[in-house]
Amino acid sequence: MNWLDLERRRNPTPTAVALPDRFEEARLKLLWDGSLKEMAVSYCEKAEELIDQGVAPFFVGRSGTGKTTAAAAIARVISIGYHIETTWASAPDVLTRLKYQRWKGEEELLALMRVPFLVLDDIAVFPPTSEEFGIWLRLMTQRFDDRRPTLYTANLALSSKPFEDLAQKYGPLVARRLQEGSGDYALSLL
Repeated sequence: MNWLDLERRRNPTPTAVALPDRFEEARLKLLWDGSLKEMAVSYCEKAEELIDQGVAPFFVGRSGTGKTTAAAAIARVISIGYHIETTWASAPDVLTRLKYQRWKGEEELLALMRVPFLVLDDIAVFPPTSEEFGIWLRLMTQRFDDRRPTLYTANLALSSKPFEDLAQKYGPLVARRLQEGSGDYALSLL
């Protein structure tokens, strides 16, 4: 079955991802032609194999480049087309909740660690506090170690070498986790 057939499925399944309202209509075929659409389609065509390997895309660039729309379209295909449980989360919202809701936050963190496919949108909207960074690193490391794919989007204006820029901004461990977790599916939208 190709990505277009998977995307056409109309009946949501128990694994259907809850997307933000503004992205409910996100579809691969509606993405602008170019490298972002090519990468999103390529990932969806090989999703089962890549998910087993723990690989998911990493999209980084300025606001308005289509990163979140592409992430929503991929999440839709993964959840509805492949019937893989997918969770969508805004990184700033999740970090705030986890930081201020001690016991409940720990339960949510553990749930995010276990979900088969996670989309974390806007991971670098603002510089995290040391506590938020610790939470994010714990989530990222556990998912990486368990080979659970996490699709990240980041609103950063980076050079053509995004992982070097990320290493300078967040340290080499974060940059390495993002690079290894995205495999050949990292895209810097300049």
